[in-house]
Amino acid sequence: MLSKMQKIWLGIFGAMFLIPEILFSTTASLIASIGGESFYKINSLIVNYRVFFDYPYYLLLIIIIEWVGILGLIVLTLKSNRKILAIFPFLFLLWLSYIFILVYVTGVSMIL
Repeated sequence: MLSKMQKIWLGIFGAMFLIPEILFSTTASLIASIGGESFYKINSLIVNYRVFFDYPYYLLLIIIIEWVGILGLIVLTLKSNRKILAIFPFLFLLWLSYIFILVYVTGVSMIL
C-alpha cells in the first residue's frame, strides 16, 4: 500500500507525463509520422507542430518533462514492490528516449 506522500508524488509524476502528452500528442504524432503520415499534417488540439521545427527546444522541454515524470513513476513502482508494474513506465521511458534520439541526435528532418 502506498503512503499519502507516495500517492501525492505518484499524482505529480503522472501529471508530468500525461498533461504534455494530452496537450501536444507527441507520442501519437511521431508514431503516425513513422507510419508514413507527414508530421506537418498531424493536428494537435493546442499547438501547430510547425512550432516544434521553428523552436526545437520546446519539444526538448516537453520530452524532458515527460522523461522525468516517467522516471519518477518507475522509482515509485519499484519502491512499492510492484516490479511487474514498472515494465509499462520503463517501456514509455524507452520510447521517449527513442524520440529524443530520433529528433535531436539524427536531426529533426528525419521525421518530415
